[in-house]
Amino acid sequence: MLRLEKLIEASSLFRTSLEGRFAMDILRSVLQTAVAARAPLEEYLLALLRAAPGEVAAEPARFTPRDWVAATAHRSSGE
Repeated sequence: MLRLEKLIEASSLFRTSLEGRFAMDILRSVLQTAVAARAPLEEYLLALLRAAPGEVAAEPARFTPRDWVAATAHRSSGE
């Protein structure tokens, strides 16, 4: 996780606007939460980006890394 943090820090050196720093903080929070939930980052982020915005807005709890991992494991076990 430290390496990921260093990569984010290095890529954010030129985020001089408030909006840029805000966006980077959100991204950092999402990535760190996904790492803590042991979610595969690429799969998780792609699933979020492909989800319908209305669906995410209606049930945001379903799209947290922990719940996403649980739902993915549930689907892959065939239950």
